[in-house]
Amino acid sequence: MKAITLIIRGIAVFTLATLCGAGMLSSYGATQREETETRLDEEAMRMVTDILARYVPWTKVTFEGKIRSSALPVSPTVKIYAENSAYLQISLRAPFLGELGRVEVSTDSCLLVNKWKKTYCLESMRHINEMYPGVLGDLQSLLLGRIVIPGSGELSLENQGNVELRPTDNGEWLILPREQLWGGKIRYGYVANAMGRTAAFYGMMEERPENLEIRYTYPGNSMDMQVKLHTSKTDVDVTLDYSSIRWGGTPLSPIKLSGYTRMGIYDFVRNIR
Repeated sequence: MKAITLIIRGIAVFTLATLCGAGMLSSYGATQREETETRLDEEAMRMVTDILARYVPWTKVTFEGKIRSSALPVSPTVKIYAENSAYLQISLRAPFLGELGRVEVSTDSCLLVNKWKKTYCLESMRHINEMYPGVLGDLQSLLLGRIVIPGSGELSLENQGNVELRPTDNGEWLILPREQLWGGKIRYGYVANAMGRTAAFYGMMEERPENLEIRYTYPGNSMDMQVKLHTSKTDVDVTLDYSSIRWGGTPLSPIKLSGYTRMGIYDFVRNIR
């Protein structure tokens, strides 16, 4: 049951990342002389070019891997299938138990399934889409380790003017949106490594304890995401180790909900504890 709880919390983490954004990077950087600014602008554009060269256009993608956490006695397997800006499936399985839970998000609805207790929650995406248009595509981009600017999507040549790039002493680059969210009350930013890969996402809410960190590492040809969420009530520390990421794939078979009990979102979450 802890595994199911973690997958729900994991989805909450990624949703917080896209809905709230945030940044703990506002203290970096200093005023540069004019000639240095010109040089850095040229270097910054080269870094943007390096970053975007990794953003392969895609229609469908399939991820497979494991969820690791000190709170779990085993490492459940996870399979993710996505269709660009249209559909997302996340399935969690445990050894000898099979599929424990499923999340399916489309532009119209969000389905959460607890197969262990035969319960599900089906909610409309209308209010979320009104608050944050494009949230599904941005969530998928974060899963792919790409830089997202809420309101204008993935970093691109068209919207790169909306961010400021600052080099660090260790060869990495800070990528800071010029406009923070909710009048600056939610602040966020990214770190890119010298190879143009996203190394981290940081977020925080001003004058509140909530903060979020996603660290990306790239062992071999795969990618790992370490997600840390801190709130006044809990700390979540989960690592998603991708064993494979491949373009294409087919969706998981639909779950037959006959005999399952439908619940509202709050009752559903309480029921998994």
